[in-house]
Amino acid sequence: MSNQPTGDTPAMKLQRRARLAEERRRIEQCKLELEKCPHWPTGKALAAGLDETLRDFDALEERLESKAVIALVGGTGTGKSSLANALCGRSNAVTPGIDRPTTRKATAIVRSLQDPDSLLGRFAAGELDVVPVPETALPNAILVDTPDTDSNECGDYSAILDRVLENADVLVCVFDAANPKRKDNLDRLALYVRKFEPRHVILVLNRADIIKAGALEEEIVPDFLAHLKSCWPGSFEHLFCTSAAPNGEFPVPVNQLGELRDCLREISGAKFVDERLKRAAYLREGAEEGVLATLRSQGDWAALAEEIRTFEKDLSRQVAEVCVSGDGGEGAAMANYAILRSASSLWWGPVGFFLGISVRFRRFAGTPFRASDLILPLALVRRIRAFATDGSESDRESGNDAVEAWHPCGWDDLSQDSIQAYMDLSEKLVRDFGMDPELRNARASLVFDDLTALLEKKWKTESAKEIRRSAKRCSSFWLQAPLNAFTILPLGYTLWTTASTFFRGEYLPEAFYWQSLFLTGLLWLLTSWLVQILLGRAAKSVMRRTAENIVKSDFSERLLPVREEVETLARLAK
Repeated sequence: MSNQPTGDTPAMKLQRRARLAEERRRIEQCKLELEKCPHWPTGKALAAGLDETLRDFDALEERLESKAVIALVGGTGTGKSSLANALCGRSNAVTPGIDRPTTRKATAIVRSLQDPDSLLGRFAAGELDVVPVPETALPNAILVDTPDTDSNECGDYSAILDRVLENADVLVCVFDAANPKRKDNLDRLALYVRKFEPRHVILVLNRADIIKAGALEEEIVPDFLAHLKSCWPGSFEHLFCTSAAPNGEFPVPVNQLGELRDCLREISGAKFVDERLKRAAYLREGAEEGVLATLRSQGDWAALAEEIRTFEKDLSRQVAEVCVSGDGGEGAAMANYAILRSASSLWWGPVGFFLGISVRFRRFAGTPFRASDLILPLALVRRIRAFATDGSESDRESGNDAVEAWHPCGWDDLSQDSIQAYMDLSEKLVRDFGMDPELRNARASLVFDDLTALLEKKWKTESAKEIRRSAKRCSSFWLQAPLNAFTILPLGYTLWTTASTFFRGEYLPEAFYWQSLFLTGLLWLLTSWLVQILLGRAAKSVMRRTAENIVKSDFSERLLPVREEVETLARLAK
C-alpha cells in the first residue's frame, strides 16, 4: 500500500523529482571541481565521499514515494527482535534467537506484500525475509530487524546490514540498558548516524527491567548521553527507555514502549516523501560542510591563490628581462624591415612607391637558394616573381609584422632570488596545504619551454602593435604631403612647361629635360632617404618599447599549473 499523499498530481511528483535532481547536481558539481585538483590528494578522498553520498541519492530516488523504512539496529542481545514484535503489535512476527548472533539476516515487517518492492531489488535471495502483518501498529512504515552490529560473526552479515542502513529512512538504535556504551557497537553505527538528521535517529535503552529503580534516570541515561556526544555528531531529540519483553528480577520502573511507537507513527506519516526531500538537502549540506571544513582546516586558499599570482607576475617579468636582454642587432634589423613593410602600405605618392620598391628588393635579396636556381631560366623566372609579387597580405596573415628575435630562458638564466621564491612557495603548498610533494621539483612544475613560448607569443603581439603604431605615426598626412610635394611639384612643373611650349610650337633644349629629370630624381631619393631614416629611428625605439611593455605587462597566463587548482579550491572554500 503506497504512502504517497492523496491528491498528488503529476506536476507535484515532477516537482519533487526536480528538487531531488537539483540537490544531486550540486553534489556532482562539487565532485567535479575536486576532480580538477589532482595535486591535492585530500580531494580524492573527499570525491570518494561524495560518491557515497550520490549512492545515497540513488537509494532515495528509487524509494522517493514509498513507505518509510525504519531500521532497528543494535548489538548482540539488545532485544531488537523482541522490540520489533512489540512495535508492530504481534508477538511472533520475528522469532527472537537464543544463540549468538541472534539475528543473522534482515526481516522486514510490512502491512502488504507490495510495500517492500523498492527494497527487494537490493538484496540477494535469502538475505531479506518479508513478514506481512496486516494489523501492524505502524501501517505507514516498513520495520526492518537487522543483523547484529558487534558479534564475532558480524563480518559475515555486514553486507546485509550495510544495505539495510543505506536504504533506511529512520534509525532506531537499540542499546542494552545495562551496558549501552559498547565501543564496537557505537563505532559501527557512527558510520551511518551522520547520514541521518538527528530527529530521524531514535535512541532506545532496551531491557530496562534488569536495572534497579532510579539507576536508569539518575545514572545510566545522563552518563550515556554524555558519552554519546564524544562518539557521534549532533544532538538527538528522542531517547526512550523500554522493556519489550519484561522478564528481569526488578519491577519495570520506566517503559516508554508506547511513546516510542507513537513517535514512529508520527515520523512515518503519510507525507514521508517530503521528509526524504529534506533528507536529500541534509545529505547535500553535510557533504558540502565536510568539504568546506576540510578546506578551511588547511588554510586560506584565496590568499594562497593571490600569492601564486604574485609569484607568476614576478617570475614572468624576470624571464622577460632575461629574454629581452639576449636580443642583439638582429632584432633591430628585423624591426627595421617590419616597420618599412608596414609603412609602405600607408604611404602614397613617389615616396610610397620608393618604399614599396625597397620592400620588394629586400624580399628579393632574401629569397633563399633552391635547387631550381641551378637552371638559369627557372631561377630568373622565380626571382622576377619574387620581386614583382606584393607579399604584404600574406605577411600580415602569417603575423610577420612581429619581430621574431627571441632569447629562450631556463632555470640557469634566472636569479637566485626567483629560484628561492619558488622553493619557498612549493614548500608552503606541500607543508601547509597538503599538496603533492612532487611540486617541490621546480623543473617538473615549471616547464620553461611552455613559459618561453607564452612570452614569445606576448613578444610577437606587442612588437606587432608597436610596429603598426610607429608606422602610422611616421605616415601621417602632414608628413606625407610635404615630402611627396618635393617630388611632385618639380615633376609637375616640368610636365606643364613641356606641354605649354609644345602647344605654342616651341621646343625646349635637351639640357632642360636632363636637368629636370636629375633634380626630380635627386629630390625623390632625398625625401625617400629621409623617410627611411625616420623609420629606422622608429625601429630602434620599437625594440625598447616592446621590451618595456613585456616587462610591465600583467600576464594572465598560468605559468604554474597548480594555480588553477588552488583557485578552484579557493572557490569551494568560500
